[in-house]
Amino acid sequence: MKYPTPRATYSYAFLLCCALIGLALYFQAVFHLELCPLCILQRFIFLILALLFMVGALHTQTRKVRRQYSGVILSVASLGLAVAGRHVWLERVPAIPGAPSCGADIMYMFNTLPFKDFFRVLLSGTGECTQETWQFLHLTLPEWAMVYYGFFALIALWQIYRK
Repeated sequence: MKYPTPRATYSYAFLLCCALIGLALYFQAVFHLELCPLCILQRFIFLILALLFMVGALHTQTRKVRRQYSGVILSVASLGLAVAGRHVWLERVPAIPGAPSCGADIMYMFNTLPFKDFFRVLLSGTGECTQETWQFLHLTLPEWAMVYYGFFALIALWQIYRK
């Protein structure tokens, strides 16, 4: 069986990342889904992955360079898994009385809060992070994001260990 070249693999992964970002924008526009801070962070991570895959596809590949790119991609995909996992956990936790309903706008928080506090608030999730707004095959959007982050992590591992 002939496997795709590393350059082709990175190209396909880049196109998949672009499709996922486009699909997220489509869902936001058509289904009027409100973005929570964790959703925005997950989109940003998909954008970083897309850029890394694009650069990996365009750059001349030696085994050492491919392993370095794949190591960075694996790190970013693992970060995405952690953020999406936190989002899924917030959706699964029963509603807590007195939990905040909606937080401040993300740009307002970025401009007013210290950098450390901004990420603490971002990852704590607001009330809108706990709402399950859309499902496909009984999986919510953050759960689908976890599936794709895991897929990208597996691609990176395959690129690291392939001969």
